[in-house]
Amino acid sequence: MAEPEGSTGAGALALVLSSLGDTAGVSGAGHGFIREVGLKLGLPQLVIGAAMVLYHRFNASPSAGLLDESLVCVALVYLAAKSHENPRDLRDVITTGFRALHPGTPVLRIDEFYRDLRESVINCELLALRALGFDTSVTHPHPMLLHFAELLEEYLERNTRNLSASKSHTKTVKYFVGRAVGLGWCMLNDSYHSLLVVDTAPDVLAVGAMCFAARVLDVYDLLQLDVAAPAFCPTLTLEVQLTVAQRLSRVYSGTAGPAQAPHLPTTPEMTAASITGIK
Repeated sequence: MAEPEGSTGAGALALVLSSLGDTAGVSGAGHGFIREVGLKLGLPQLVIGAAMVLYHRFNASPSAGLLDESLVCVALVYLAAKSHENPRDLRDVITTGFRALHPGTPVLRIDEFYRDLRESVINCELLALRALGFDTSVTHPHPMLLHFAELLEEYLERNTRNLSASKSHTKTVKYFVGRAVGLGWCMLNDSYHSLLVVDTAPDVLAVGAMCFAARVLDVYDLLQLDVAAPAFCPTLTLEVQLTVAQRLSRVYSGTAGPAQAPHLPTTPEMTAASITGIK
């Protein structure tokens, strides 16, 4: 939608905000809009993920229903980019968000219409910060996935040596560890579209995603994850592994809503003692 002729000030702002959610289908699924804006701004995946986490946290606060959701998404992209050392110019963020909602429209002119929108985004950012308790820190599960994969490779290499396995078997195992890590990494990226990233401990989510990836590739037993996974993350029982897999599956089926999110451990336990079984 192009800027309406003669629309300025509060009237123009109200007109823009009234159409934001409808145009992009943002309501209840702002993470998709955040991802689109983040990609168009050239933000790293983990920064986009951080903005999604902030979005989920904000939606759990009492302020969630008080602000326009599209405005919140734009403000959280701007906030996450700043707080994670990948800042973007506010005009670029606003323009990108507006054009994502209204494809084909020209770049916003710097006039009263734009200035009102800019002021609204700034105010929304401040309100969102208060709702978040000024905590914009995010612990991503990806580093834990890589750490687990490294320990798993060492464990499997040691075991294959003890069993005098052939070199081809060792190469096969390493190959499938890499495949499981790659698929698990993609699953972690997609998990930001659900509440998994806010109600599940990062180590549980990371190792759970790799276990699910290994099952999809049919190499769960080959990688001995029935032993290695609980050794690395004691709270990741078989039941929890299946719960993580089920919730990740719901991300792809589009049913990963809060009402379907069963309880998972929330306290990370990736300590030296917890990985002695594969060290």
